[in-house]
Amino acid sequence: PNKPKRSDQQVPAGETSLRLIQYTSELDADTGFSVGWFQLPQAPAESAVRGFLEATENGSVAAIKGKLLDSSFTTIDGHPAVEYLSTGPGGHFVRSRTILIGKDVYVLQVVSKTRQAPKYKEFIDSFKVV
Repeated sequence: PNKPKRSDQQVPAGETSLRLIQYTSELDADTGFSVGWFQLPQAPAESAVRGFLEATENGSVAAIKGKLLDSSFTTIDGHPAVEYLSTGPGGHFVRSRTILIGKDVYVLQVVSKTRQAPKYKEFIDSFKVV
């Protein structure tokens, strides 16, 4: 991909907003990559983790006026995560992984014209929880 572009923005989160740092890069005209991070004021209680991940997933899809097509909950290196596929503007597909590590939230995404995003597995597997 080309050199990443950094954005720093406030995003709504219930009755407050959170600072989202995001890096985006394009592979070609039809495929783009994104890594985002935000920090919660406090980590969700264990009983609220799944609800938090669902809300994050739904908020991400709503932000692009997309439609959720598929979703599954998992763990990544022992941390709760959700992987999901949605549609996006212009007929694009957005394949995403959101990982919750304490009060830190990481969102990895690949946007592409095809349902099976090129390089998605390679991109996702290149990130490790340290």
